[in-house]
Amino acid sequence: MRRIKQPALAVIGEKSPAVSPIWTQRQDMLVTWLPRAQPFVLAGATHMLHVENPRGMAEALAAFFRRHRVVRTG
Repeated sequence: MRRIKQPALAVIGEKSPAVSPIWTQRQDMLVTWLPRAQPFVLAGATHMLHVENPRGMAEALAAFFRRHRVVRTG
């Protein structure tokens, strides 16, 4: 995974750790393994991110994509 150079958004719901501590561990692993991973905690959500806080998820993704423009090659 360290060879992946693209930016990644490692999202976890704010309430996910209350459901299971495994969610925090998974996010930590992604941030450690992916050199350009950025952690993000979505307010008011568990692991059903897009259902529980669609606006917050959409705004986080839009901000991420503004910071990391998609560049086509080939």
